[in-house]
Amino acid sequence: MLSVCLCFVVVVYSVRLCSSEEDLIVQTTYGHIRGVVTERIPGKRIHSFLGVPYATPPVNELRFERPMPPTSWEGVRYAQKLPPACIQSDMMYIDEYFPGFEDTSEDCLYLNLYIPEVESNRSGNTSVLVFVHGGSNRDGMGSMLEGDILAGHGGIIVVTINYRLGIYGFVAAKDEGLDGTYGFLDQIEALKWVKSNIDQFGGNSNMITIHGHSAGAANVGFLSTSPMSKGLFQRVIVHSGSPLAFWAMTDPQFPQGTNLKPSCSEFEDCRNKTYKEYLKSLNKTQLATIKGLETPRELVTFPAVVDGEFLPGRPNDVIRQSLNADHFLLAFTKDEGFPIDLKNEAYVKMVVSFTKANLLEVMKLYNTVFRNVKNFTEIVIKEYKEFESSAYILQHKVDADFVFFAPMIRLADLLSQYIKELYVFSFDHVSAHSPHPRWQSVPHGIDLYYVFGAPLVGHKRFTYDDLDKEASRKVMTIWSDFVKGKENQELQAYQESNKKFTHLVSRNHEILFETKDSFRTRKMNFWNKYLPSINNNSTLGANEVKMDRTLVPSGSATQTANEMKQNRVTVSDKENSSSGLRCVHWLLVTTCWTMLFLFSL
Repeated sequence: MLSVCLCFVVVVYSVRLCSSEEDLIVQTTYGHIRGVVTERIPGKRIHSFLGVPYATPPVNELRFERPMPPTSWEGVRYAQKLPPACIQSDMMYIDEYFPGFEDTSEDCLYLNLYIPEVESNRSGNTSVLVFVHGGSNRDGMGSMLEGDILAGHGGIIVVTINYRLGIYGFVAAKDEGLDGTYGFLDQIEALKWVKSNIDQFGGNSNMITIHGHSAGAANVGFLSTSPMSKGLFQRVIVHSGSPLAFWAMTDPQFPQGTNLKPSCSEFEDCRNKTYKEYLKSLNKTQLATIKGLETPRELVTFPAVVDGEFLPGRPNDVIRQSLNADHFLLAFTKDEGFPIDLKNEAYVKMVVSFTKANLLEVMKLYNTVFRNVKNFTEIVIKEYKEFESSAYILQHKVDADFVFFAPMIRLADLLSQYIKELYVFSFDHVSAHSPHPRWQSVPHGIDLYYVFGAPLVGHKRFTYDDLDKEASRKVMTIWSDFVKGKENQELQAYQESNKKFTHLVSRNHEILFETKDSFRTRKMNFWNKYLPSINNNSTLGANEVKMDRTLVPSGSATQTANEMKQNRVTVSDKENSSSGLRCVHWLLVTTCWTMLFLFSL
């Protein structure tokens, strides 16, 4: 019996076993690749193709250039090992999800495919999910959570991608030929590869969903408005982030096309080279230490720029004119403002040492968004007075609303006017084994473990029980049904005239779905209506602009306030000199911004 099968010669929608070791070979546009079969869930066999190149390595002369298609190869390329992550400052964010992973490289433009053994593969009709990771566009990788469990449970193809990060992907200085869109164009190049090749894996190229988390959520929002990605996908999952958030794009006060301000004057070799040429000549160590390439403190992430090509305008304007998808799922957790890692030493120090003085500094930063609002800090603290016993908790409650919830609800309200199908979903399940205190029990990013099925196979960082497994199965069903365009009775549509919010909760040892007609109405009005109205009418004082009380429920005391008293963080009002505290890269915005401004002096 031949050890190598004939599928090397003829491959049509093929995912066939090609050796006694259950390896497999598939022909792509650029050459044959050999994957591997895994079965981490009994009865759910997955054909995995890892580290598949979707672009030429962006090194040497291709650094700070648009991605190029990969070079074809002869023979069979092994696709059985996870690719390196793109260059980043440290591995803290990756370590949250994939402890121990340390491989990074500039040669990082690869994707992973997880193909379930399902009947639809034979007819080339399996729906596809492409995941765009978060990490402030400076950290992370596609392989942080492997896609085999979600693929097997949902009967969908899962694709995870890398894209260039930090200055490699987003440095922008238009006059120097640096357009700041390399990371976004990498994502488009990956989608082009999927569109052109997924039929060879049994996928339906006309049923592709893009799913972005955190910074990745803003990224897929931008992709949904970009003319450059038109026709590459049909459905979008915007997860714990929004392209309408203040942090997602450069502030209008900065010149369009510039999110960093590098200077050539300090470099000896710069006189006879353009700045771009000089940057290309440096090694990664030199590049990481150049002054002027740090992210400015007023910026939380590496934001998008309106370049006229990838982004023709700001998303709230473009959405009104043209969208690349008609089906959206918006998702978030109950406690988005809190980080996921309580065991990180730097984070623990921050909680203990965070003072009212620190809070006031953060409020100064937020005030730059509403720069015309007089007494901004006093107004915000008064609105969140139920949390004033802890400066740290108050700040993160503000973060949850201002950074995540308000821009996501604003996006939902805008989309509901223009698209066919829209859902808003909140993950509220609290694991019995959660290491977090009750007042931050469902933090930013915790639901990703459930979306990718970690409770079913275990994870080094968490203990899971049967209820967690059931929560994971239900969330994966929500995701996969949306990807397949299949109606899920638990999800209620969010419509302009009939807004519905679906919550997954755990109660009495059961996982339940609850539908609500509103979501944090008072706080959403505060950030989306009240403060903007003052900001846009700067001649008026705060007392002259009234909140719409018909939409604002009375009373602000919550169970959280009582829980805080039981779990109060000890703080003092004395200035704290935490100069050595590092930024904890747990999330796209809140901690990194606070740390960069307050603790990296």
